[in-house]
Amino acid sequence: MQITLLTELFRKSINIALKSIADKVINPVLDTVRISAEGSYAIRIESTDVSTWTVVTCPVVAMNGLKMPFLMNAKTVASIMSNMLEDTFTISGTDDEKPVKIKCNGKAKGQLTVPTITDYTQFPDISTEVVIGPRIQIEAQQLTDILMLTSFSIQKDNFNGPLKGLNINLDNSTLNFVGADGNRLSRVSTHIAVDPDNSSYSEILSLNTVNELKEIAKMCKKEDVITLVLGKSLMVTEIESDIKISYYSRYTTDQYPKITQLFTKAETGRLSCDKDFLINSLKLISSNIEVPIVIFTLDKKEVPVLQVSLEDSNMNTIELTDTTYTGDPLVVGFSPKYIVEALDKLKPAHIAVQDIEVIFTGILNPLSIEQSSNNFELVHLIMPMRIN
Repeated sequence: MQITLLTELFRKSINIALKSIADKVINPVLDTVRISAEGSYAIRIESTDVSTWTVVTCPVVAMNGLKMPFLMNAKTVASIMSNMLEDTFTISGTDDEKPVKIKCNGKAKGQLTVPTITDYTQFPDISTEVVIGPRIQIEAQQLTDILMLTSFSIQKDNFNGPLKGLNINLDNSTLNFVGADGNRLSRVSTHIAVDPDNSSYSEILSLNTVNELKEIAKMCKKEDVITLVLGKSLMVTEIESDIKISYYSRYTTDQYPKITQLFTKAETGRLSCDKDFLINSLKLISSNIEVPIVIFTLDKKEVPVLQVSLEDSNMNTIELTDTTYTGDPLVVGFSPKYIVEALDKLKPAHIAVQDIEVIFTGILNPLSIEQSSNNFELVHLIMPMRIN
């Protein structure tokens, strides 16, 4: 057999397939990619860690005498491709598929012993599960932005409940992405056209899946259109670019908590200020303190201040000059780390102006930072901390 491929496309295909290769595997088959023919002018590259499954369709220059399918060690192939400088190369092998050689200009770059399918247990194929549901189209750059703006709030410790994932929920024509860890919550909402029969939906993607989706989206062109197929047991991410990508991911089995009650409209106060000024003030007042709680003392008749309790019972205080507060008098404490992380996500590409408004709502006075763009609406919600 012999397959001639474009180096850059195959390298990109293998790197994407690696997203579904686990660092440690129990079954050796999970260290491999399965390669098969996709018509006469492309090969199909598949990988899985059982919870996710990646399929990449890569165009070929030429293909003949190919006995399909066969397996190749994914990390070994990726290592060989990382050092490939030539524009094209060939994968060739004998009739029994052992060994397979990767060559450029007739010179061997690497040689792999390639197991046949029968040498290992059956290669998992979760694509056979029925995938039906709403189909959402979104640009690669927009998906990258949404995942960046929400995934940092996902629970990341050893807790294995529903908060250790990203909630995707569809409410009529509003698609919401929600990340939370019990102390803060980030939600991005975007309006879409959807079939009325598929207008209600809520599932949870694992943190591992979210990270893999971020990496795949970054590999795409910004204008590439990504289709999310929101199935009942799987979500399929379909990407049409210079290569075709289908990424299947299972949901977690947990039920995401109801959060609508957190988004109350009962506003008690609003602080308007420059984003960088607030970030620098929070960093300055909380520096060199292990677990700081910053206290906001807010009164529309006075200059707003930030305070931190010191070990000697004194207070370190910074006045928030050039800020404006409207609303009821408030004394409320927050983790400066959570506020700074939320503000840092508001890059110039996502907001039109540097000025922001920090909103306090409800009985508990959680802090919310809200921004809107042409593509989506963003809310960062941070719960207050107990102060003496």
